[in-house]
Amino acid sequence: MRKKIINSCLIILLILSSGCWSSLNINDTAVCSGLGVDITDTGKISVMVQINKSVNPQNEEGKLTEGAFVVVSGSGDSITEASRKVTLSLPRMPIWSHADLFLLGENLVTEDLSILYDFLFRNRNIRKSSYALVANKASLGKIYNSDCPMALCSARGILKILFSQEKNLGIYLPVTIKDFFIMASTPGIDPFLPMVTVRKDLEDKDILTLDGTAIFKNNKMVGDLNETESRGLYWLNTKTAGSCIVVTLSDNPENKVSLQACKINSKIRPRIKDNELVMDITCNVDFNITEIIGIVDEEDEELMVKIQNAANKKVASHIRQAVAKGQKANSDFLGFGLSISRYQPKLWENIEDDWENRFPSVRTNIEVKSNLLRSNLIFNDVFLVNKKGGKP
Repeated sequence: MRKKIINSCLIILLILSSGCWSSLNINDTAVCSGLGVDITDTGKISVMVQINKSVNPQNEEGKLTEGAFVVVSGSGDSITEASRKVTLSLPRMPIWSHADLFLLGENLVTEDLSILYDFLFRNRNIRKSSYALVANKASLGKIYNSDCPMALCSARGILKILFSQEKNLGIYLPVTIKDFFIMASTPGIDPFLPMVTVRKDLEDKDILTLDGTAIFKNNKMVGDLNETESRGLYWLNTKTAGSCIVVTLSDNPENKVSLQACKINSKIRPRIKDNELVMDITCNVDFNITEIIGIVDEEDEELMVKIQNAANKKVASHIRQAVAKGQKANSDFLGFGLSISRYQPKLWENIEDDWENRFPSVRTNIEVKSNLLRSNLIFNDVFLVNKKGGKP
């Protein structure tokens, strides 16, 4: 009996000790806030890491101190070698799983993204829920070393900007590594990623800002969407209402109305008309009025219809420009082919192999329907003064 107890204790000790073989002392680790991969001019793979310093980020006056993070890099013939060479200049072991941002460099996205896939799939320390962005007209080092106001580090700061504008402006869509993989590996849709760049502020400091959307085809970036075209992509893919637009009434250009979307429902459906493929794009949006410039009577039903029509035209214009850019670059980032495979599977079987040639000339029918729910402000004619100087 005694031998059994001793043997059981020894087995338990062996199990417990073997379970901690890969443990690290917390004092020997470094928390990563952002990662980045690019290709150097000499053809080497470069890995950039932004690491938060393990110090109190506030001084005695409660102000943020400079240098709350460090940026280190390594290069090699593979991503694995380059990432491990980071430790040549870092006295601690970086914890990759804490990184929320994954940056793709300009050289990498224009050459071949496929070199990333195997590494990211095999490496369990890279979270697939991290968000991916493309560095636009700036190196990874410049972006990670640039300032992001009211943020301890640029990696976390640019993500907060991305989420904030999604809810308040509705221009750029956040994309995770997992989302990008799904789009890249699914027939009938091409991936896209928001882009980040560096600009000068009023004090001539480098600060980060979102600037465009990168669109891909066959593992390469083949073009980019400007702000208006990115809005068109947003209308058809968003899960977060909040986009803000300003419409001008055609009969009185001085009157401008700001609208905020509170509900968006979009669909893309294929249709055969006269033996020709047509993609029907519908977008139903519920708007709130957030601001009125000029004298507008919100009780005038005809005027409200004019505002709705103006909103319809503007949203349709955004979508139309996004479609045109995609067809010009032959990048089906809106997922026309995916929609055909879902709703017309037999048709997709016949045209899938030739979709790359068919897509640029596919006809579209865009229909937008806006609905004004209510005004978030009181009637403005109480405070306005007309051109004659009297009260309206």
